[in-house]
Amino acid sequence: MGNCLVTKLKGVVDNDNLPILNAFCIEVNDSDNHNVISIRNKTNAVTAKVVGNGGGVSLTNGDYVTELNIPADPWPRSIYLKKGSNYKVYLSNKFDIDTIQAGSSVDPMNYGFDLSQCNFMDMQYLRTGNSPSYGELGKLAGSTSFNVVEGSPFAGKINLDTVIIPSYVWEIQSRFGYISGNVNVFNNKKGLIVLDIIYCGNITGDINELLDAQVAAGRTSGSIRIGLLGSKVLYNGALVTLESFENHYYMRATFSGSGYTITYEN
Repeated sequence: MGNCLVTKLKGVVDNDNLPILNAFCIEVNDSDNHNVISIRNKTNAVTAKVVGNGGGVSLTNGDYVTELNIPADPWPRSIYLKKGSNYKVYLSNKFDIDTIQAGSSVDPMNYGFDLSQCNFMDMQYLRTGNSPSYGELGKLAGSTSFNVVEGSPFAGKINLDTVIIPSYVWEIQSRFGYISGNVNVFNNKKGLIVLDIIYCGNITGDINELLDAQVAAGRTSGSIRIGLLGSKVLYNGALVTLESFENHYYMRATFSGSGYTITYEN
């Protein structure tokens, strides 16, 4: 057995850099941008605690406080983050949170978060919106939907080839995002109803293979709406374009019996 040395050194921490265990951290920046984030915690209450000077949280877009109790609720609840300061908000009991929805897909937001915090959380819906979030997602413990990004400030990266995706995922949407990988990771996800990854140039795969695999896996009902313009995905042996979708943005594959039919829509 090797030697073990335990020391007790006197010291002091004079900043807010120490993480809080079992908490989800939202980083607020000094701007007047969109400041609403929605979460859902169905089982237990969550405490939102502000760390840093000048920050505040509220459920009403006013009367900001530095610590806020958020009761359990079956529906997502909006949290307003005070504008004009740099600080962090820690949401306790992060493994009870199953929805994180950024407040806007168009307007820049005054907050972001590290995507890796979502790993192993039982997420049902993850939307980063037009936020300066960052980090890499590795495992979606329970996600049924992840609407990744609709804005260029987004810096987080999601690689479909390395993310562990639950079998019952039903929706993925992304716009102009740093999302990569092969869409054929969804071949056996028979609950998939939306595959909408637009202008993500690092996405590859084959739509025909995806649809044939769904049939081979036993899918006989429902449909998938597919939008993959601006990607490197193939359809009928060629890259997806407006022309390959008959001048529409989306195609829809509807399953019945032992096959599927294709229609196009905007």
